[in-house]
Amino acid sequence: MWNNLWITGFPEFASPQSDFYYPFALFFSALFEDIFMQANFNVMLHLLIAFFTSYLLFTHVSENKTYLAIFSLSYVFSSMMLLRVLAGHELIICALAWTPLLYYSFANILYKSEINIKNIVIFTLSSALIFLTGALYYIAFPYIFMAIFLLYFIITQKTDIKAVIAIAVATIIFLLISAVKAIPSIQISDKITRIDGVIDPFNGGGSLESNLASFIFGTPINQGYSFTGLQYGLHESAIFIGAIGVFLAIIALVYGKKIITVPSFFSIVFALIWADGGKTVFSFIHLLPFLSSFRCPGRIFGSLLPIFILLSLYGLLIISQKIKEDKSFSLDSSQKKHFLYGLLIIIAVKLLELPFQEMASVEFLIASILVICLLAAIFFNKLTKNTLVYLFLIGIFSNIAFLIINFSFTAVTLIKAFIFAIVILIIIICELKQNSFDKKYDLISILVCLNIILCCVAGLSFVKPNIPGFESSPANDIVLEFNSLPTDNVQKWAVTTGWAFEDMDYTYVFMTNGIHSVSAYNAYYLNNMLPVFYTIDNNVYSIADYIVDTNYLKTGELANENYTAMVDGVPITVPEKILSNVFVVRENEIIPADILKFTPDEVIAEGNFKKGDVVVLKTAYYDGWKANGQDAESVVSMVGHGIISDTNRVVFKFEPSSFVLGAFFSVMGLVLLVALIVFRRRVEAVFFENKGLSDDKINEKKVTEKKTKPKSQNKK
Repeated sequence: MWNNLWITGFPEFASPQSDFYYPFALFFSALFEDIFMQANFNVMLHLLIAFFTSYLLFTHVSENKTYLAIFSLSYVFSSMMLLRVLAGHELIICALAWTPLLYYSFANILYKSEINIKNIVIFTLSSALIFLTGALYYIAFPYIFMAIFLLYFIITQKTDIKAVIAIAVATIIFLLISAVKAIPSIQISDKITRIDGVIDPFNGGGSLESNLASFIFGTPINQGYSFTGLQYGLHESAIFIGAIGVFLAIIALVYGKKIITVPSFFSIVFALIWADGGKTVFSFIHLLPFLSSFRCPGRIFGSLLPIFILLSLYGLLIISQKIKEDKSFSLDSSQKKHFLYGLLIIIAVKLLELPFQEMASVEFLIASILVICLLAAIFFNKLTKNTLVYLFLIGIFSNIAFLIINFSFTAVTLIKAFIFAIVILIIIICELKQNSFDKKYDLISILVCLNIILCCVAGLSFVKPNIPGFESSPANDIVLEFNSLPTDNVQKWAVTTGWAFEDMDYTYVFMTNGIHSVSAYNAYYLNNMLPVFYTIDNNVYSIADYIVDTNYLKTGELANENYTAMVDGVPITVPEKILSNVFVVRENEIIPADILKFTPDEVIAEGNFKKGDVVVLKTAYYDGWKANGQDAESVVSMVGHGIISDTNRVVFKFEPSSFVLGAFFSVMGLVLLVALIVFRRRVEAVFFENKGLSDDKINEKKVTEKKTKPKSQNKK
């Protein structure tokens, strides 16, 4: 639970962004010793999981297995997903993989009224898995979207209390199961500091048209942080589902059933406002409790993407139905009224952005023009099969142009993309041959698949071989040099003078060799992280056994001219006075203690400890440390224990109460979940008698009938 290998000690069990409890992370860490093997297999597995979970979600609007598979691939290979591979955000990929499954179980309960233990269990476990990845954003945003859907159903009375109870029960059990991570994370929140200082929740947002360009062309919604070599926001906000993907979603919102489209529309509106960051009058929503700690506003699009792709698939089915039944795309009075309402809401959102308007790019302008053309064709009843084909062709050529301009491709990527495209086109052509009913619709279907292929190709461009080069790092020779520069400590500590972000190879090599890396790069640090030097009775002591002057390679300036050794051009200094892993403060004297046992959560020190001595464990203090069964004290930010009677042994143990409390609630949640599964028939009979919809896909008419029928006629 206590990571004693970096940043002067850190309570790993309480780290908000840690996957400490995530089952798959534990599995792969046990299976592979190499962290890169762990990461690669974990990513591949979760991309596969993302395919199946999105496939399940999309069954709510279609039963066509070909289209389900193709649209599921558009989620798996989206830029939003694969850019996380480029950025190394492995845990976000894990969270996004389970998000469609959470939506699937939610829709089963709310739309199909399948109020049963199976859906409650799926809802609970998918929520818990997302939370345990440590990607906190991606549990908060889906719950906001589901709250919008639930609120719509409650206001319009399209659901009964049993569905609300089922969702509430699933949420409560999820919170209980997650308590082992949630409670410690809450406790540590005021004891840690971000590496980049105070979070600015307004920074990194983009305007409405920049958000639109992100969906159509995969451009980031903002720029900045250029020193990282990666545009800030590219991996946080680039979606790229193409012009046709956006067109189909708009068609679904205009012509689809209100029970689907209205809450989906307001979810999209909320996401657009959130992604604006500080560039809208509505920016105050970023200051709401809990949400104020969220940065990178574009991250919300990751949780929105499954809903948006579902709408795109729904839009294609609407086009198919209208062409097959030879129906017009003309709006009736009700559709036109709702179209105007939606348009006015979007215009209002844009007007509230005007005080913060940014310079428009070519992508912004073209994305806006494409959408305006479609909206105009719909409003003036000019939308036909031919119009759709022309708009889709323009969208395809626009995407191809900006794909060439903004993306780079290796030969290997192009070969993969070509094979991928051939397979998809063969599948869709075979599908159309079996079910062809209109040549124009066949062309539309092929254009839709071409759009998905382009989006997947864009995503694949971010997946490239990456060789960290740790084997050739000077850190390897430096570790060997440490052996010839021994110190008396059981665990050696090393600090680098350069920027920790660029010194990750040193961190990796040090930690794999059991050396504590003081200056490692991490998102959060304890407020009481130990300084490198302490002055005690005019003597300067170092917490580090070795000072590695990595900054010298860049600046040519020595941190210490009296360095001990030079390895591969990197100066190493062994300080004159080094604090022991465990030491005794006796009056003004520092006395090293003998160590009998040294593990992350337990350290046993032996020696002639006298009354009045203070025994100190060299690690950052945190609540939960005990010494000889008593609560330890914070001594100059370290873990200390005052000796009240002579003894020859001091045992330091890390036993945080927040972990015990969280574990208790988590066990309680698991017991409740198991009880629901074991006694599911009895629970369903008493509390969740199913009065749901038929097996037909979400049918608004039947929902209305369910409301008006007497209870006796409504039972199955």
